[in-house]
Amino acid sequence: MHTDRKPILGLAAQQFGLFTTDQALDHGLSLRMVQHWARSGEIVRIDRGVWAVHGSPETLERRALGALLRHRPGAALCGASAAWAWRLPGRHLDPIEIAVRRGSRAVEHHRSRTSRLLDEGDVTERRGLRVTTPARTVFDLAGRQHPERTRKDLNDLMARGLVTTDILDAMLDRLAARGRSGIRVMRELIAEVHEKGTPAGSNLELVVEDILDVAGFRHMERQVPVHDHVGFIARLDFGDRRRRIAIEVDGDRFHHGLIDRQLDERKTLRLEAGGWTVVRVTEQEVWHERPALVGRLRKVMWASPPVLDGDAA
Repeated sequence: MHTDRKPILGLAAQQFGLFTTDQALDHGLSLRMVQHWARSGEIVRIDRGVWAVHGSPETLERRALGALLRHRPGAALCGASAAWAWRLPGRHLDPIEIAVRRGSRAVEHHRSRTSRLLDEGDVTERRGLRVTTPARTVFDLAGRQHPERTRKDLNDLMARGLVTTDILDAMLDRLAARGRSGIRVMRELIAEVHEKGTPAGSNLELVVEDILDVAGFRHMERQVPVHDHVGFIARLDFGDRRRRIAIEVDGDRFHHGLIDRQLDERKTLRLEAGGWTVVRVTEQEVWHERPALVGRLRKVMWASPPVLDGDAA
């Protein structure tokens, strides 16, 4: 009997300690053997037809896979659960959301939904789990949350290279024809991506971008590369090439250490030597001193008339 268990134990080792009754039968065990194994306490039933090897860690990934195994075939984490798998800020696995193709079995005690537009191109693997792709995930979320949160989700995914404009365009073409909720929001956000190009380096920078707009900056670009006679200086968070104004956003996480401050100072000196006015914006100002920050930015802009060459690169 021990020999008979080796194949299914090998599969369970790849599935966070889980396997299904159907998988056990496919790997040479009989239903009677599975039941005997359960009575001995060596495996534990965690859902209908889903078993866990005794002692396997009870992780979030194991819980998610247990729900997926219950729904098989074709099930995938979707919505907020998929966003959790893609590590979008503020997302949690629970309640577990699962998408299944129309005609597949949905399980009542899991938050599941069917989608006739869900195909294999919308599903990939992440953290050992079947999940909707980043693009499909953000489209699904767009119809049920505030547009600004969708904007931040999209920026985060694009900044990490998980979503591209080509992928977004293709999915918009496919999903828009069905009149899905959230399409208007996604159409506007995709248009913004095409207009502004490179995503902001962080969601904090998205907030700063809105502040710059309020302050009256009309020629700010994201992630502007700047060089001097020595070579590459920096990729600015925001840059106005016409006025040679550089805006650097100092988040609390990355700009408090001594080495970070020294690097920032060297970069600032090189930029100023090249004729740039450098404005450092702190997280404290963004969240707690916004009116004063807007006033400071306006003064910098008014004191920096456009230069003739307009190109510091």
